[in-house]
Amino acid sequence: MSDSDKSVSIVQRRTRPRQAVTNAFREAGRPLTPDEACALARRGHGGLGIATVYRTIKHLAEAGLLAPVRVPGQPTRFEWVRSEHHHHFHCQSCNKVYPIPGCPRGIQAMTPRGFAVRHHEVTLYGFCPDCRPIKKR
Repeated sequence: MSDSDKSVSIVQRRTRPRQAVTNAFREAGRPLTPDEACALARRGHGGLGIATVYRTIKHLAEAGLLAPVRVPGQPTRFEWVRSEHHHHFHCQSCNKVYPIPGCPRGIQAMTPRGFAVRHHEVTLYGFCPDCRPIKKR
């Protein structure tokens, strides 16, 4: 079953508000908080309520279509599940989180002797291009 088929079956009653939330996550290209998803989805459907966003997130996450992205001290974000392994960049100015393709080398070398890594997450912190301070020359 394709992602599209799963999202249709998960959002069983394919209402416009639920479809707007699904589209917000699919098209965002980055992890979203429920409030960010609500704001994006409202562009296409003005009467959308936050409760609908949370219910849709719950259903999509249970179906394996959304994955949580946790940044300490921040609300949990969710992103459309990708097939490739990736990490994240957190902008400390605008608080947006962006996916970073690939994986840093040397994870195994960093692992203490006798330990076995099952999973890892890397989050880089700094400023996105829109927020980065401009250096004076």
